[in-house]
Amino acid sequence: MGIYRTYFDKNSAIIKDSEINTGRNPVAELYFGNRVSRFLLYCSFDEIKKKVDDKEINLTGGTKHYLHIKNTSNSDISKILSDSNNLLFGSDFRSSSFDLELRATKEFWDEGMGYDFKLHELSAPQNRNYNEEPTNWFHGTRTTTFLTPGVTLSDIIDTQHFDQGNEDILMDVTDFVNNILINGIVTGVTSGGTSGETSGITYNYQGFCLKYTTDYEEFTDANRTYMLGLFTRHTQTFFEPFIETIYDDYIDDSRVDFYLNKVNKLYLYVNVDGTMTNLDELPTCTIGNTSYPVTQQTKGVYYITVNATGNTFDSYTDYHDVWSNILINGIGRSNITLEFVPKEDNDFYQMGSDIMEPAFYGVSLSGIRREEKLHQGENRKIFVHLRKPYTVEQHDVVTKVFYSLYVKQGLNQVQVLDWQKVNKIYNSNSFNIDTTWLVPQTYYVDIKIERNGEINLYNEELKFMVVNKMVY
Repeated sequence: MGIYRTYFDKNSAIIKDSEINTGRNPVAELYFGNRVSRFLLYCSFDEIKKKVDDKEINLTGGTKHYLHIKNTSNSDISKILSDSNNLLFGSDFRSSSFDLELRATKEFWDEGMGYDFKLHELSAPQNRNYNEEPTNWFHGTRTTTFLTPGVTLSDIIDTQHFDQGNEDILMDVTDFVNNILINGIVTGVTSGGTSGETSGITYNYQGFCLKYTTDYEEFTDANRTYMLGLFTRHTQTFFEPFIETIYDDYIDDSRVDFYLNKVNKLYLYVNVDGTMTNLDELPTCTIGNTSYPVTQQTKGVYYITVNATGNTFDSYTDYHDVWSNILINGIGRSNITLEFVPKEDNDFYQMGSDIMEPAFYGVSLSGIRREEKLHQGENRKIFVHLRKPYTVEQHDVVTKVFYSLYVKQGLNQVQVLDWQKVNKIYNSNSFNIDTTWLVPQTYYVDIKIERNGEINLYNEELKFMVVNKMVY
């Protein structure tokens, strides 16, 4: 599966009936009880839209989008926070047993320059971190007032229940994001002149608002304020909030392992001057006199599915798959003829009393040098070389090879990508590392191989650093 993360361009926590701005604080505090607050976030979907337009991401292939925000709470909030660090607004208790909802904001707002949630008497009026300027509960910018205090909101996108209160935010925003990617940035919501709004205004997407559900916002407790702490985009840790896009770009090419009596996939790769390139139209493919539907997997990669059952194919016979309708930038190319040789199904369905020998490969990775420094924006293909046991230079290309990507925070291992399938291409196993969405950090790669009933792990097979973003 392919993974892409869209980080936020601005965020701010706004407090009900207050002009306080906290746009630069590394922690957003969501209150209910004696006080109420909301967390605003905005990201542009331009980069992900470009990947969709380039067919790198196929929205019809089960693509999903999730909002991830890291919770700061691991113990009772009263034990780790106090008034002296400007992170509390009164006497707060950690929230528990509550529901949060995500809505889209319909009015433009600025992040602002504020930091502190309250003005400390020892630093006033010199404390410039305390800011009562937009954005806040009433104002989106210095010259604009929200039509609805707390910003005008859309219908609910998703809701999440919290039991202990230390759970991380994980919300499904697939339908909302896909609508933007397919239909454009305008949501098409027009005011009908309801209370608190001006008639005849068409609202565009202006970000998201994370808030307690209405019953919690209306819950009153004169003696207590309940608080949830969330990392913002200004955190100095690894835990910036983001929207994660998960899409299917896995390649399982059967060209060298085409077995009878199973489903196989045959791929066509379109490479122009060293760059994977889309054809103007879907090509066609025939094997003998049979035509097969063609599907695009990702940018420049097409495949057909062949169910090799019955007497359709003979084993160890040379067959040709012919790809036609090859158009690149309006220029027609000649047909492309590739070949494959079906193998007996007994080589695939290994049943009986025979017990397979364990296959503990010698693993090495190439494509990134160990401890190499990559600039943010580079995209590298990593080849996984599997040296067969008891041989010198014989390598294998197999399925069920996985990789994971993670960073280290002290003694903790923070997962960036959980186990992802490694592509099985014609003559190699490989995967791509796109540093566009990787924040500057040191990264590690583990490899896992499932074969012959065994699961073998190869830890820290690769270590590399991502440094500052490239400037063009």
